[in-house]
Amino acid sequence: VMNFELFEPDELLALALMDMKNQGYQAALEKVKFIISSGNFPIEALALAGKIYATLGLFGRARSSFSEYVNNVPEAYLERFQLGMVEKD
Repeated sequence: VMNFELFEPDELLALALMDMKNQGYQAALEKVKFIISSGNFPIEALALAGKIYATLGLFGRARSSFSEYVNNVPEAYLERFQLGMVEKD
C-alpha cells in the first residue's frame, strides 16, 4: 500500500499519469482523488480525473471534472472536446 502523504501533489499527478498510460485505472483514480481532496492541487488533476472517469464509463463524474477544468483553463481545447464527448453520453 502506497502512503500518498509522502508525495507532493505534482509527484502523485506524474505517477497517476504513468498509471493511466499503463491502464492502471484504479491506481490512477486513487492518486487523483487523494490529490483533489487535499484542496491545494495542480489544476491538471481535474483533467486527468475526467479522463479516468470517462474511461470507466462514469460520464457524470467525467462531465463534472472536465467542466471545472475548462472553466479554469479556457484554452484547454482537448478537454473541451472531451467534455463535449461525455455530454453526448
